[in-house]
Parts: sequence; structure tokens; C-alpha cells
Amino acid sequence: MLLSLLGCFGTADSASNELQVIYPVSIDSQMEGIIALFEENYPDIQVHPVKTNGTGELVSMVKNSESGYDVLIVPDYVSFEKGLMPSQITWDIRYGNCAMVLSYTSDSACAEMITSDNWYDILSQKNVTTAIVHPDADARGWRSLVTMSLADDYYEKPVFSTIIPSESDITRLESENGTVLSAVTPHSHGNFRVLNTTTELIEYTKNGTVDYAWN
Repeated sequence: MLLSLLGCFGTADSASNELQVIYPVSIDSQMEGIIALFEENYPDIQVHPVKTNGTGELVSMVKNSESGYDVLIVPDYVSFEKGLMPSQITWDIRYGNCAMVLSYTSDSACAEMITSDNWYDILSQKNVTTAIVHPDADARGWRSLVTMSLADDYYEKPVFSTIIPSESDITRLESENGTVLSAVTPHSHGNFRVLNTTTELIEYTKNGTVDYAWN
């Protein structure tokens, strides 16, 4: 879910005609259109965007900011609410949702072969590099693990353990209470990469450092 949080927002006047907007760089393409539309409708208000590498960094910046921000927009409302409510913010608007995407380029290994039916087989190949973002840096890291875990049940195959090596310190265990995923100190191993930021996730896919990345 995408979450929009507004701090102070009202009619612009000569003393206050600037809007400080902070958001992760992962939604930069969407924000460019939103900001352009806002400025078209409110020409007297100047928008100042502040971009972060992920929701974790955004929460930290908001907590440590002396002047604060007017609008906060993130693609992860859970960690955002846990980190900032009710100390910094008291209300929010959830205005959209998203889906997990396995991103790659035409130069990625086996790009000409991958389909929605065999993606887990492709990612298990020894010559294929797969990446997620660090779960502590961005919630899509956790969502990536959950997606691969759910694939175990959906396909009735060991998708999770085939793609994610045990040496990465990421585990999936079945208990009487359900499936438990653990990633206390996740790290890269072999062809499985844990990247520090969403920026790296995107750039490494573009430049061919990794073949496939969960986004």
C-alpha cells in the first residue's frame, strides 16, 4: 500500500509558499507526475522534493529533522506507522496498492526463456544472479522473501530454498503456528545478492551486475 501523510498544508501566503515533500527514490517516476500536476494547479506554491534511498532512511530523516516536512509519501505504511506514529504524525491516507515484480533486462541471463510459469526454475540456475533489497532498508525486501515463500505452497515445490542459499542466513521454517521467515543478519552468498538500497537494486539490474531483482 502507498501511504500519503500530510503534516501542515493549507492556503499559501507570502510567508509560506513552499512545500517540503519527502519520499523514497523508488517512487520517483510517479512523484514527478504528481508534483507537476500539483504545481500546475497551485502555481503559487513551490514544491521542494527530498528523496531517500528507502522507507527506513526516510523515517530516520523525519525523526532527526529540526524543521520537519510537510508531506511524506512512502510505499510501505506498516514500518512508517510503527516508526513515526503518534510521535511525529497523527494521521495518514492510504491511496493505492502495488504488486511484486521480478525485474530484468533483455541482457539478463535466460531473459529469452523466462515466463510466468518457469521463473523459479530460471532463478535456480547456477549462472543466474538474483537480488533483493535488505529487509531492514525497505519493506520490499521482506515482501520478496514472502513472495518466494508463498511460491512454495502455490507450486508445491521448494522454490524458497532453491533460490535462497542457507549460507545467506535467511531461513524458512514450518511450525505449528505457520511459516516463519527469519532474516536477522541477511547477506549475499553465491548468485544470491542482498543489496543495501533500492537505488542499488534498480541500478545493478540496469547495468547487468544482477540478472533479476525483486521490486
